[in-house]
Amino acid sequence: MNPQPVAAADCRERAVLVAVIRDNQDPRQTEEFLDELEFLAETADICSVKRFTQRLPQPSSRIYVGPGKLEEIAAYCREHEIDVVIFDDELTPSQTRNIEKEMPCRLLDRTRLILDIFMSRARTAYAKTQVQLANYEYMLPRLSGLWTHLEIETDRRIVRNRISKLKEDLKKIDRQMAVQRSNRGAMVRVALVGYTNVGKSTLMNLISKSEVFAENKLFATLDTTVR
Repeated sequence: MNPQPVAAADCRERAVLVAVIRDNQDPRQTEEFLDELEFLAETADICSVKRFTQRLPQPSSRIYVGPGKLEEIAAYCREHEIDVVIFDDELTPSQTRNIEKEMPCRLLDRTRLILDIFMSRARTAYAKTQVQLANYEYMLPRLSGLWTHLEIETDRRIVRNRISKLKEDLKKIDRQMAVQRSNRGAMVRVALVGYTNVGKSTLMNLISKSEVFAENKLFATLDTTVR
């Protein structure tokens, strides 16, 4: 995957990318992961200006990278007025809290970045509900320190109730979609399945002479489309 360079003026924020190279991992694979992370960032209008990698047996359970590397990243971010640090893994709540103490800018991990893209791309009720559910499930173990106007246990109860409501909403939409599928009768059905940004929407437009939205960005088309 070769993302096209994006001018800094075209981006809302500037970022550095951080990854750990495991002992049994080929560094070229890490670069491929970071290429994809950079493309994800560009999809969210974030320009990647530098990459930091460190070889470790496993990411540090406390701060993901080593203490010296974290200091190096923080110093670079201060010197170059970086807006966001993006980690190429899902950080645990404790990792996030520990890293935030050292960083002069905000943090994103790969999962949070993808969820932000999903939230901006979802169009149908089904997709929006799915994304909201995923977002609340991501937030639930990370509530401590995020909200201060309520007690943490109250916050968790609110989020759990919201998760239950979203799951019920999804069941209702599933039933509606099942009725719609049954109304199509005995038509031959063909599914286009593939990784994000490989050209599924473009191919559907060619086959069905439709105008499904297509763009050279990851997760440009998030919703399931039927033609």
